Amino acid sequence: MVISKYEHLSTTVHRTLHLSLRLTILSSLSATIKPSYILENPLSDPDPSMQALTAALTSYDTEVSSYLPTSQYTLITSGLSPLTDTYLLHLITSRVKDMNENGCEHLLLNMLVLQQNLKNIEPATSLDFSAKFLDLYKAGPEAIVKWAREEGRAFRVPGGSFGETEVRVLLELAYGEKLKDERREVGVQAKRLLDGHLLDISEAFY
Repeated sequence: MVISKYEHLSTTVHRTLHLSLRLTILSSLSATIKPSYILENPLSDPDPSMQALTAALTSYDTEVSSYLPTSQYTLITSGLSPLTDTYLLHLITSRVKDMNENGCEHLLLNMLVLQQNLKNIEPATSLDFSAKFLDLYKAGPEAIVKWAREEGRAFRVPGGSFGETEVRVLLELAYGEKLKDERREVGVQAKRLLDGHLLDISEAFY
């Protein structure tokens, strides 16, 4: 009876540690990603919320790794990379409405800081799919369409696909500044190019 109670307590503790780590990451990312990333000047420091998350992860790693055997610690922390990458990509594609080059670089800085910190917990951590989205934004509309034609439905991310919806969002962000340009002819030209590229994307994922 006593052994059974301790086993139940141990299981509960492990589940709590497992969930608390993931909920901390998800809630912090949700608080970090904003609707607009239009920055007039480059920023050299990550968002305060990202700094708070990395501090929390460092504290978690120090405390839990000190009291748990390596095998149990690995079970609790495994799988953080795909979870974080998939959720981060979801937040960027569903929440970000405006972005420029400086804003994109700032997002990439936040991701790099998070990735490096997560590697202290799970060495194989990689946020490649979220980074791919932002790298394509920096490459521009023509590169986005070229990539979509080459990859089509074949490009997979953990838990789902980097599909037509995400690429459409990517194109709209890439044309965002020109679409809102005060010069009417610039906006009209951008809208024409965007519509043409959206058609290209539909064909690529057909």
